[in-house]
Amino acid sequence: MVFGKYRQAQAGGAIELTGAAAQGDYRASLPLAGEGRHNPAELLPILWARQWLMRLSDRQGDDVELNRDAIVDLGLRYSLLTRYTSFVAVDETVVNPDADATDVKQPLPLPQGVSELALAQPVPEPELGWLMLLLAGLFGGERLIRVRGHGRR
Repeated sequence: MVFGKYRQAQAGGAIELTGAAAQGDYRASLPLAGEGRHNPAELLPILWARQWLMRLSDRQGDDVELNRDAIVDLGLRYSLLTRYTSFVAVDETVVNPDADATDVKQPLPLPQGVSELALAQPVPEPELGWLMLLLAGLFGGERLIRVRGHGRR
């Protein structure tokens, strides 16, 4: 695959492609423009810019600032996403100009085959008193075991 960019192509201009093939010499003439060849989407410049962006990015290596300006310029000029450019959609249409809104808690259905057990259930927190009683029991029991263990020696 060959990518390139040309400026000021003449009417009736063509790219002459020559090379060697297994059957012998190869020669082809590819017209640049002509009737029925107009590309309203102008994809060729975009394809070229994408290829050039890949080359510039590859040349950067670990030095991310090396070709930053060139990458930003190509991304903005051809509307391409790069590591330095992005697209943000901004819709400034006001749907509710009176600002009368009501919050609604909308239940969402579970996916088919998923039971209610997949939902997190609230777990009650133990009261502080019960927790203190449990800790006192653990420490008291441990102390009792140590005291009885010393008395047997």
